[in-house]
Amino acid sequence: MAASMGQETIRIEPVLPVRGHVRPPGSKSITNRALVCAALAEGESFLGGALRSEDTEVMVDALRQLGAAVQWDSTDQLRVVGCRGRLLA
Repeated sequence: MAASMGQETIRIEPVLPVRGHVRPPGSKSITNRALVCAALAEGESFLGGALRSEDTEVMVDALRQLGAAVQWDSTDQLRVVGCRGRLLA
């Protein structure tokens, strides 16, 4: 690969394969969708990588009012005990 910088050209050659791990930040949209799915499911669900935001807190509160048990743990993982599709309202 060659990159032109003004009149000078620099050639970059790969030396070794690039390896690593990337963890994208949480998404409130995905977190809220996963919360709804977990609340409607049967049994316990654990949602790791959840984004803690005002929108997420509002969703957690709403799901609690509908009968789902939702708790944050110390690692910002959500524990949800679902209602098996039977919400209070």
